[in-house]
Amino acid sequence: MLIAKIIADLAAKAALLEERRRPLFFKWLQAHHQYGAAISQENLEGYLAGWLEQLSPAGVWWEYRLILSEIDWWRDLDQERLARISGGEP
Repeated sequence: MLIAKIIADLAAKAALLEERRRPLFFKWLQAHHQYGAAISQENLEGYLAGWLEQLSPAGVWWEYRLILSEIDWWRDLDQERLARISGGEP
């Protein structure tokens, strides 16, 4: 899979997360990569391009699978646990 397709796929899947879940996923991604600036839907593709293009093909594939798993985790997180993590109400 080409890096451009991987980036587009990850951005599209992240965009499908609920408004409440998406910023938490971005915080995870920022911590995972130890990226200093805030990540948002608007800058996600540029951020991923700058990062993934530096990796080997095996590294890109590993990160792609990891990030997809994390998006799925945030999507499937039940409301009660989400509330505890975000400090909000269920």
